Amino acid sequence: MNKKHLSIEKEAALTRYDKGESVAKISHDTGISRSTIYAWIKKRREQSDGKLPTVKEFHNLKNRVKRLEGIIKILKKAGCTPSDPLEVKLDALESLHGQHSVHMLCEALDVPRGTFYNHILRNKRTHTWYAKRREEFREVIQRIYDDSHQIFGSAKIAAVMKEQGYKISPETVREIMRDMGLISIRQDAKDMYDKEKRRFKNYLNQ
Repeated sequence: MNKKHLSIEKEAALTRYDKGESVAKISHDTGISRSTIYAWIKKRREQSDGKLPTVKEFHNLKNRVKRLEGIIKILKKAGCTPSDPLEVKLDALESLHGQHSVHMLCEALDVPRGTFYNHILRNKRTHTWYAKRREEFREVIQRIYDDSHQIFGSAKIAAVMKEQGYKISPETVREIMRDMGLISIRQDAKDMYDKEKRRFKNYLNQ
């Protein structure tokens, strides 16, 4: 075999090796001994002083750079660092959940994935319970409001609910009523009276 053909086979074998194929497979397919292929690999590394990465090594480095870039983005968005308290980090990670992989999120702030998953699951259960409870409150408030012929305000409805065993404050009742667009007729009438009174007073002062 002349030097030209040997050089072509050498480059072809090294290219296949760089792409991740094993020396054994290359040797089997080409008929070139394993020792020869290993010698080519060793010589090339010595000539490049070990600084020239293979295709596989290049892809690994590329993926590592991409991962580190992602971690930097997470740290910029999180508003906290790996040295902050766990609860602070968990809240930050929850706010970023869905924007990045859980593996990368947890790696960025040094939080065990199991701990983060438990945090998310616990919050989902809490939020589900809260939503169901609030919907129950809405139904009860609507019923008491209708039974009072739309007269009861938040304070009176809260008092009736407490008598029925519900733990709720007048402030919460007021908030829910506002969301539902419920207004006491008496309160509405009082507001209208005060408005007309002010208007009449302004008219007299003109």
